Formats: sequence, C-alpha cells, structure tokens
Amino acid sequence: MSGMIMDITELKKAEEEIEKFKFISDNAIDAQFLVGRDARFLYVNKIACRMFNYSEKEFLTLRVPDVDAIYDLAKFQELFDSLQKEQLPPIETINIRKDRSVFPAEIAVTGYQMDGKPYMFAALRDITIRKKAEEILQKAYNESEMRVRVQTSRLSKTNKKLLAEINEHKKTEKRLLKAEEDLTNHVSDLKEINTALNVLLKQRESDKQELEQNILSNVKRLIMPYLGKIRKLGPKSKELTYLNILESNINEIISPFTQKMSSKFLGFTPKEIEIADLIKDGQHDKDIAEILNIALETVKSHRQNIRKKLGLYSKRTNLRTHLLYLSK
Repeated sequence: MSGMIMDITELKKAEEEIEKFKFISDNAIDAQFLVGRDARFLYVNKIACRMFNYSEKEFLTLRVPDVDAIYDLAKFQELFDSLQKEQLPPIETINIRKDRSVFPAEIAVTGYQMDGKPYMFAALRDITIRKKAEEILQKAYNESEMRVRVQTSRLSKTNKKLLAEINEHKKTEKRLLKAEEDLTNHVSDLKEINTALNVLLKQRESDKQELEQNILSNVKRLIMPYLGKIRKLGPKSKELTYLNILESNINEIISPFTQKMSSKFLGFTPKEIEIADLIKDGQHDKDIAEILNIALETVKSHRQNIRKKLGLYSKRTNLRTHLLYLSK
C-alpha cells in the first residue's frame, strides 16, 4: 500500500514538472519539441503548432520525417544517438508545413533523459528572413564582383599601354646604367684599393701593439726577476751602481709601453700598473713580490686595490681573465 502511495506521489510530481515545462515552453518564442528515438513527437508547444499549421493532437501522430525534408528515419536516429554522447552545434534543415509548403529552419538539439530513457529536446527557429537577407547580400556581392572584374579588365588594357611606354624608357635607362656601371666599377676598384690599404695599416698597428706587449712581457718575465735576485745577493758598491743603471735603462726602454698600459687603466698608480701587467702575464703573488723586490703583503694589498678600481671587489670574476679582456 505504501508503495502505491509513493508511486502516485512521484507521478503527481512528474505531472507537475511536465505542466511547469509546458507552461514555460508554450510561452517561448521558438517552436519546441520532445522526440523519442522512433522519431515520434511526444510533446510540441503552441508555437510549433502555429508554425506548421497542425493541431497538437495531429502533431503527436507524426514523426520527424513527416515535417522535415532532409532527415529521414535513419539519418534522424544517427543524430539522436550522437546527442546522447556529446553536445552538437545548431543544425540547419528544411521543414514541411501541413499545406506542404517549406521553409528553412535552424534547430538547437539537446540529449535529454527522463525516467532513464533517452529523448531529444529541440528548439526550432524559422530563418526565412535571414536566408533572404543572405541571398540579397550574396547577390550584391556577386554584382560587386562583376563590376570589379570589368574595372580590372579596363585597368589591364591601360596597364599594357603603360608597360609598352615603360619598356621604351627601360631601353634608354639601360644605356644610362651601362655608363653608370662603368663609373661604379672604377669607384669600386678604388674602394678595394683603399680597403686593402686600411687592412694593411690596421695589421701594422696590431703587429706593433703585439710587439710592444711581447717586449714588455718578456722584459718583466725574463730580465726583471733576475735583476731582483742579483740585488738580493748584496753586490758591491760599484756593481750595485751598474745594476741601478741597467735597471734604469731597461725601465726607460719599456716606459712608452707602460704609458700605453696606463691609458687603459685610468686611476691606477704606476706600481698598480706594474702588478696588473704581471698578473695578466700569469705571475703569482709570490713571484711578483720577488720580481718587484717588495713584500708579499704589499702585492696582496695592491691586488685588492686593483679589484676595487675595476669594480670586481665583491665579485667572483677572475682578475687575470678580466685584465686579458681589457688588454684586447
């Protein structure tokens, strides 16, 4: 007994839901349908009845192929099955009224489940006005296209006349270009000679700079260390005089090269330039102290000052690598 009461209650709820649906659907602006897989209409709203000129009772005896010129039963069922798997975009079709007149329509279709059974809900809109507007636009486009073709043909004829004149001008232009080409070739030859001279001058300057660097590096690497060692041996007064003269003359020889080095490191003291050059040549702090006959701590202090002046004090950049880069 309680089961019957529940069935009646659920049936009433379903009927109430259907009545609500019918009220909303009957007041819609589009024709709306509920269709089963057999293509039979289970529900149609008032707009649909007016659009197709059928009564509701007559409509419910029909199937989709009776009112659609494109979708036969097989094609409809294929569409129906697809809707149960995915949402499809609106489709365009041709519908048939009761008096057998036809009109174009756009239909939005949705898969629908009720009591576990699949259905199709469709909202149909008459697009006759839109199609006519599209036809008018297409006709206007075609006419415009034709006018463009006619105008293009006229322009093509005019263009041919212009091309003939242009060809005549080109013949004259070729003669002028030949004379200009001869002049250009002459200028080009002069430019190549000038370029070659510039390359030679740059190479000579580069070779000169390389020679200066080699002389400066070799003196500091091959001569100055031994002068420092001789000085440490404590030579006699006369020998020390000769040693001082020799060291002074060597410094005088390499002083032009040292001045060029100072121009690259503005703000460096003469001693910092000497130490920077030895660091660039790959000498370690201990070797530099021995070569310049100064304390190791003095070399380290100068090294820190060099890093500060080059903006490397708080960075991990290798000092020798940076000095080699600056000396290019």
